[in-house]
Amino acid sequence: YIAIVGTVVPFGLFFSGINHIRATRASITATLEPIFAGFLAFFFLGESLLLLQVVGGCMVILAIVLLQLQQEHDELAPALIRTSRSNKNE
Repeated sequence: YIAIVGTVVPFGLFFSGINHIRATRASITATLEPIFAGFLAFFFLGESLLLLQVVGGCMVILAIVLLQLQQEHDELAPALIRTSRSNKNE
């Protein structure tokens, strides 16, 4: 149960999501995993968070927001990759 719900399902969703956004953006967003794990442990398991941990988590979230706000034009975006490959096969 833990292997399927905790590993297979999230990674399956992650890999299917890469088909809709660039892999670099997906990887950057994946760095939120330990941040959410810490906050969920705080709220549901009663773990304590130190001030430096909260500050570090906020810095990671801020960095991710700043990176995601950059509008980059990538000619090899996933939708374009699939379209160009299907056109070459015809």
